[in-house]
Amino acid sequence: MSILLRPQLPMEDLSLLTLTMAAVVREGIKEYLGVETQIKWPNDILHNGRKIAGILTEVKGDMDSVDYVVVGMGINCNNNVAEELKQKATSLKTIWGKEININHLLMAITQKLEYYFHSFLNREVSEVLNINRKYSYLIGKEIEIANIKGIEKGMVVDISSDGSLIIQQENNIKKVVSGDVSLSNTYTSLSKN
Repeated sequence: MSILLRPQLPMEDLSLLTLTMAAVVREGIKEYLGVETQIKWPNDILHNGRKIAGILTEVKGDMDSVDYVVVGMGINCNNNVAEELKQKATSLKTIWGKEININHLLMAITQKLEYYFHSFLNREVSEVLNINRKYSYLIGKEIEIANIKGIEKGMVVDISSDGSLIIQQENNIKKVVSGDVSLSNTYTSLSKN
């Protein structure tokens, strides 16, 4: 599902849009199915560590203003997940145990979109940030971030008020604004010491 949005905002105010849309999808699924999911910053929705949805945003405009934003939400509803992907992905049908009425799911998501997007436009994003923090798949975990600087590692400690990921590295705390995030292969639980 794709949605065309025309927020009357400067480009720098869009940093929280993807997190807003993650909250929309997460809360829409919860509303319709009662299924608890996690948000993998900034744009994936997971159930027990397996991906069920992804969100992409494409912005058209310049540094001063936004012409439009296209938000694409890909949700694994009634599909059967290929055997080789079952460790990483699942579908709502698999989780819920029966076919999903896609129209009802879209209505639930649309209702959440109206509420959270209105809040976003009014710069009232504390609820969106709280949802992203409360249902974060990454907070408290060691991660690796691939970005233009290479691969960085750290433990996720929070999501900042501007939507950045806050990570604790060996001797400092750092804000991450973008990058491909994965759980670190070097993660060891404190209980294993």
